[in-house]
Amino acid sequence: MGSQQLQTIERGVGYLVWLAKHGPCTVQELADGVGAPVSTAYRYVAALRDAGLLWDLPEGRLGLGPRCVQLELGFRRALDEWAQCQPVMRELAAATGETVALLVPLDHEAVCVDIVESRQPLRYALSRGMTKPMLRGAPGKAMVPYLAPDVLEALMLGPEALSPSERAHLLDELPRIRACGYAVSREEVDRGVWAVGVPVLDHDGNLEGALSLLAPLARTGGRESFLVHATMEAAAKIPTIPRRGMPGMR
Repeated sequence: MGSQQLQTIERGVGYLVWLAKHGPCTVQELADGVGAPVSTAYRYVAALRDAGLLWDLPEGRLGLGPRCVQLELGFRRALDEWAQCQPVMRELAAATGETVALLVPLDHEAVCVDIVESRQPLRYALSRGMTKPMLRGAPGKAMVPYLAPDVLEALMLGPEALSPSERAHLLDELPRIRACGYAVSREEVDRGVWAVGVPVLDHDGNLEGALSLLAPLARTGGRESFLVHATMEAAAKIPTIPRRGMPGMR
């Protein structure tokens, strides 16, 4: 495949990813979002619409098309290969009464790929496909110590850019996270939320994702040690995830 074809594919994927993150929009908004001329955006939109990956919505907006449902179904089938993940997550959610999520790193974000929600009326709301920061909050920070230095540097200078004091604090925190095997956060991303994240590693110690437990802060007082221990025990039971994360992991 030639470099021109590769660039075309990458740009088309970029349009879909932007829409997946930001929701329905006009062609102009899509072009602005991906940084392309609107004339170029119209060409890509036409091709993606023909492929069933985009479709037209009222008021001149675009949304992801029905072909994306098939892609999601294919992903769910791939997720089924992690046969032990759901039982482990359900067991942890039942034992703690809290929401449990499995996240993987992708494009400098932590993406939720599976979840078991708490059955309590007051619970943390998360859904598959939602993203969390890598540098703030326990789910992302649990994975950061396993990133290569150049990837970590790019993260710190990217959309999540940290202030000098935040950067210094994170760099001080990373050795402890790796040594302890978990990260804990209090209201770092969402107000009133406590979370613990535990990295999921393959047999060679390479990062595959993170298992996270998220709960209302008001319900965690005096239970933190129990919740951390329970999440670490559950993460140890998660099977090797049949994928690799973003480049630069170690």
